Amino acid sequence: MNFSPADALEIYNVLGKYGNLIDFEEWHRIPEVFAPDAIFDVTATGYPAMIGLAEIMEKMPRFAGEARYFHLHMTTSPVIESMSADAAHVRSRVLAIHLDRCVDSGVYDDHFVRSPAGWRIERRTTIPMKVPVPAPVT
Repeated sequence: MNFSPADALEIYNVLGKYGNLIDFEEWHRIPEVFAPDAIFDVTATGYPAMIGLAEIMEKMPRFAGEARYFHLHMTTSPVIESMSADAAHVRSRVLAIHLDRCVDSGVYDDHFVRSPAGWRIERRTTIPMKVPVPAPVT
């Protein structure tokens, strides 16, 4: 695997940008993260996959709202698992801290493509990690 630091930095920036657009509800910025033919597979969370940029832009506000992700959404520990000139496989962790202080965690399994606009996610699969959280101490 051979890639430039500039490629890695751009990919990491896309991952961070995703969290910002969710938390700040900047839905018009979704094309800065997803490719036009992207698939956002959230079926493991009980929601249907979103296919294509138009559907992601239409359904993401409702999905994010129902999933209560507006408080704080973080993508951490990104690892570029493989990379070619125009494609990359990246895995990272996601933490979502909700208004009720519950925390969800999971893995994003992302397939990136290089486009004329830069690196974009072509396929994102969300894999929830079910971690028991003890009740708050009172």
